[in-house]
Amino acid sequence: MLLTVKYLAVYIFVGSMKPLMCFGACLLWLLHLAFLLYKGACRHNFALVILESFAILFWLMLLTAYSPMVNSDSMWRYTFQRKYISCYGKTSCDYMPDTLPEGISDYRFFYRPTIMQGTGNNFLRFVADNALVDEYISEYSKEAIYTRPLSDFKRDCIIFIDKVSPKAESISDTFEGRALALRYDEKFWGDDVDNATVFFTYAYHDYNHPSSSAVIIDKNTNKVEFAHFGG
Repeated sequence: MLLTVKYLAVYIFVGSMKPLMCFGACLLWLLHLAFLLYKGACRHNFALVILESFAILFWLMLLTAYSPMVNSDSMWRYTFQRKYISCYGKTSCDYMPDTLPEGISDYRFFYRPTIMQGTGNNFLRFVADNALVDEYISEYSKEAIYTRPLSDFKRDCIIFIDKVSPKAESISDTFEGRALALRYDEKFWGDDVDNATVFFTYAYHDYNHPSSSAVIIDKNTNKVEFAHFGG
């Protein structure tokens, strides 16, 4: 019963499919045990109850081994989603704002964890006011280790830079050690991809396993996206 209530609450506040699947499994487990108790059949089906319990618990363990994927436009969930994801340890969401700025629109938060060879990525995007955009430009233009036009990544998520920043990480000085990757919300940017600027705050240069954190800003439309690619 406690697990059923827990995963129902997690689903409501996080809005991800994994908690919903966990809630469904616990609810079926609870209903079946309640039915056996009602019929007074638990004693006669003791082995079945134990086997079922281990099966459900194993299923829950598999489902919760990695943080859930999140794709949400509910701003009130953002804080809960961040906190739930952080329960799995240090994540690539740590570079995002702890709380959402006031007065934003066209909001979406997407998080897909890296699982084994499956490269994860996440983004937080919205349209802000002029003052916040100016503040972001001032802050991240100073922090950036690379500044590139977003149009560089319009056809491919990986480009190769000429010189590696001393603040970046690289496997070597070879061609593959100069790969710079970026994943962003293409639908959000649309034709504005030609006007936006990418401020990279972190980069790991490895063609096979690239990673980066960046803030994408378009002063003309006030669009902002915090984007992370890789583990």
